[in-house]
Amino acid sequence: MSKAVTPDEVKEFHRLYEQYGSYAEVARRTGRSASTIGKYIRMAGMTKAHKHAVEQTIGRK
Repeated sequence: MSKAVTPDEVKEFHRLYEQYGSYAEVARRTGRSASTIGKYIRMAGMTKAHKHAVEQTIGRK
């Protein structure tokens, strides 16, 4: 199991995505999967309640 994504990493994902515009490029630069990058980029526009529901659905607490 991979280590948890930190808040600082999420900020870096957003910064890099704004710069490069590609989940794949952000993944290469951070060592995380493109699907992980995409999940956190997409979650940025969600409400706290929606984020909680998504995390519960995918099994995170």
